[in-house]
Parts: sequence; structure tokens; C-alpha cells
Amino acid sequence: MSKLDSVLSSINSESTYKQRKRNRYEIYNDVLTALIHEVAEHSRPSLTRVAARVNMPYDRLKDVLQYLADIGFCEHLGSGFKVTGKGAEFLLEYRKFNESLSRMGLEL
Repeated sequence: MSKLDSVLSSINSESTYKQRKRNRYEIYNDVLTALIHEVAEHSRPSLTRVAARVNMPYDRLKDVLQYLADIGFCEHLGSGFKVTGKGAEFLLEYRKFNESLSRMGLEL
């Protein structure tokens, strides 16, 4: 095997790495957490920055935010969104649940 072949095979094996697909609760957790960070850092969250933080297309983020607003986890404030008490409670319980699973050697 030539040096070029070994380099090409290592590049091909690296490019086949795929990130694990997130479930809907992980996405909700990521979006709500990003909203909290955005408000803390910039006082008014930019949906473009939130989309970049959660690695999600802007149009899909808007759909997720609308769903989270519909169930009361966040609220629409003019040009932005804010996490509600119910959303903060979800984040707390979700993290507790993940920690419990982790202690048992399991993951979602």
C-alpha cells in the first residue's frame, strides 16, 4: 500500500464519522438553553445566533420555537423569545433525568 493510499483511506474513514441524531427532547433542551445564554449575553436573543448555537437551520428553529411557545416553554416577545418558568422547569427535570440515566450507564 502506497503512502497516498494510506492517506486517502484515513481521510475516507474520518469523513464517514457521523454525529448521533438528537431526539426531540435533546433539541428542546438545546434550544431552550441557547435562548437562556442569548438573553444573558445579549439581552435580546437573535434567532440567527440561536440557530448557529444549536446547529439547526433557521426555518426549522422557528418551527421548534413556535411549538415550544404553544406548549408554554417559551414566549414570543416582539422580535424574540424568552424561556418561561415552565421551560426552565423542563430544563431542570431533563438534566436530572439524564444524570440518573448516566449514573446507571445508560443514555437516551
